Amino acid sequence: MLCGLHVGYWTAQKKLQPEDLGLSGEDVPKDLISLGRRRLMPKEALDDFKRLEGYGRRVLDKHGHKFIRSITARFIPASRIEKVDEELLDLKRNGVPDAKPPLPSFYAIVEEYEAMFNQRRSEMLEKWHQQLRKIADEKDLDDSFISETLSRIDSFYPTRDEAVACFSFQWDWYNVQFPNGESFSIGAEQQESRRKICERYETLFKRQMEGFIESVISEYRHAAAELATKWAEELENGKKIHHKRILELRNFLKDFSDMNFAHDYVLSDRLADLEAMLPNSAAELNGDETARDRIRDAMGRIRDVTSEIGDRSAGSIAAQFLMGAERAIESEE
Repeated sequence: MLCGLHVGYWTAQKKLQPEDLGLSGEDVPKDLISLGRRRLMPKEALDDFKRLEGYGRRVLDKHGHKFIRSITARFIPASRIEKVDEELLDLKRNGVPDAKPPLPSFYAIVEEYEAMFNQRRSEMLEKWHQQLRKIADEKDLDDSFISETLSRIDSFYPTRDEAVACFSFQWDWYNVQFPNGESFSIGAEQQESRRKICERYETLFKRQMEGFIESVISEYRHAAAELATKWAEELENGKKIHHKRILELRNFLKDFSDMNFAHDYVLSDRLADLEAMLPNSAAELNGDETARDRIRDAMGRIRDVTSEIGDRSAGSIAAQFLMGAERAIESEE
C-alpha cells in the first residue's frame, strides 16, 4: 500500500513588493530581480513543527520506498503497515522526548503556537515598523509610507483561530490498482475509447512498477554488498567485532526479510544462511575462530554474488512479481 503524510501550517510569509522597500515597480524589473518574501512570524515559531514533519518523513523512509513519481507518498510492504501507523500515531501524540532538544507532541506544538500568536505578531509588526523607519529616512519618504506599508503588512495576518486551523499532521493509506474500463459508467459509444485509454495507462503503469521494483531490489543488493564487503575485510584482518555490529547486522537481515516483497530469492537464500550461523554475542564470535571463518566465507559469498548479478536479474524478478500479482487478481475475479 501507499502511505501519504500530509502536513499543513500557515507559512507566515507573503511575497515582498517593491513598495515595501520604498521602490517603484520600474525600479525592480521582474525579468531580472525577485524580491523574495516578507516574514510575518519569527522563523523559530515553526521550528518544532518542521522537526516533527522531518521525523514523520523519516518513519516512512525507514519502512518504505519512494513510489514512482510521487514526491511524498511511500510504498509500504504489508508487513510494515501496522508499524508505520503506530509510529506516526506515537509521534503525533508524544513527540520525541529523547531528541535534543526534546520534541513536543503535535498538540503541544499547536497549543504553544496559539498561546504565543498575538505576542509574536505584535513583536514582528514592531520590527517591521523599525525597518520601515530606516527605509523612510534613507529615501527621504514621509510617514505615510510607513503607515500605509505597515497597514498592508498587518492585513496579511489571519486571526489566531484561522492560523491554528491551518495546522495538520495526518496520513492516508491508498490501494494501488490498474484502471478497468468496465468500471466507467458510460455509454456503449464511449466504451471503446475508454478501453484504449485504460490499456495505454496499464502498459505505462506496468513499466513504471517494474522500474520501481527493480530500484528496490538494486538498493538492497547494493546495501548487502557494502555490508558484506566491510564484514569480510574486518574478519580477514582479525578485527574484533563489537556487539553493536551484530545488532546492526540482525536489523538489516530483518529489514530485508520484511521488505523483500518482490521475492529476491538469490539474495534472501544467502542472507538466511548467514543468519543461521550468527552467534548470540560478540564475545562468542570473537572467541571462536571457526565461527569467524564461516561468517567471513558467507560474507564473501554474499559480496561475490551481489557483484556478479548486480542489477541484471532485477528486471526479471520485477516482471515475475507483477505477473504473479496479476494472476492473484484474476483468480479472485
